[in-house]
Amino acid sequence: MRCVYLVNGKIVIKDVEIPKLEDGDILIKVKYALTDGTDLKTYLRGHHIIKDGPFGHEYSGIVVESRSEKFKVGDEVFGLNSAYCGNCKYCKESRENLCISLKFLFGAYAEYLKIPKEIVNKNVFIKPKEISFKVAPIIEPLSCVFNGIEKLNLKGNENILILGSGSIAIMFFLALSENHNVKIHSRSKDRLKLIKDKLLYEQIEKSFMKEYKDFDYSIVIDTTASFDLVNEILKNPRRGSKILLFSGMESEKFLTFEQSYFHYNEIDIITSFHHKPTSTKKAYEYLRRNHMILENIITTEVELSDIEKAFFLMKERKALKVAISVL
Repeated sequence: MRCVYLVNGKIVIKDVEIPKLEDGDILIKVKYALTDGTDLKTYLRGHHIIKDGPFGHEYSGIVVESRSEKFKVGDEVFGLNSAYCGNCKYCKESRENLCISLKFLFGAYAEYLKIPKEIVNKNVFIKPKEISFKVAPIIEPLSCVFNGIEKLNLKGNENILILGSGSIAIMFFLALSENHNVKIHSRSKDRLKLIKDKLLYEQIEKSFMKEYKDFDYSIVIDTTASFDLVNEILKNPRRGSKILLFSGMESEKFLTFEQSYFHYNEIDIITSFHHKPTSTKKAYEYLRRNHMILENIITTEVELSDIEKAFFLMKERKALKVAISVL
């Protein structure tokens, strides 16, 4: 089978044997895998887990072999790329995203994907017929988005400022704009044009702001991992505001803020990593209701053999999410 590896920062498509299953595992014929910001960062600067291995982690497909009682051959499935143990202190505190034995799965950019039993048992789902194979993999980043929303503990009708205009920013916007006043701060003309041309979602276009300082926000959500932009926000945030640092920066980046200002104005800095069962459940329900809107975030489709084009387009900000078809 063909499988995409990242070797010394370069994409290599290898012919490898189809993986052998152990008890509880399933093997799927991948139909679609989606790109995201984590994949782009991996492509540009590596990943401490992937190293020189297979990558891609958002997937959908058809079960072609099963050693699990949960799924049978022919089932149409999609899911997440990790599983928590359920027994460590973090899992018992309902912080499964911090599980000390968190098991990850990479290698979705391939013809076949072996999913280990731990993930099969917790985070693989039967695909509803109304949801396409193409959009189904978005469940993974959407679960991360809802984890961030949970951390904010919103009360309703907050003024929310989203930094960035990538796919994560758009998902935050879609999920929050039903009950809150949401603005998106982005200076990227290319990204705004892409959203106008591809998403055709008038409300998003009207919510774009090149400058944010006149917006009386109570919540800031950073999806950029821009060291300069976040430090700019931290210089003088609004009184009583919350700042969610959703996206991870490179190592050795140290943000600065004036402690006394943050103390007397009750500024909260919040972080969010990965997802939990509660956020996955919310993402699943949201996907079922809004899969047609979410599919608009996928602005390009390429075949597996042409995958490098996907990352070129993302790097140049000419794509939000790219669907890698393995049909």
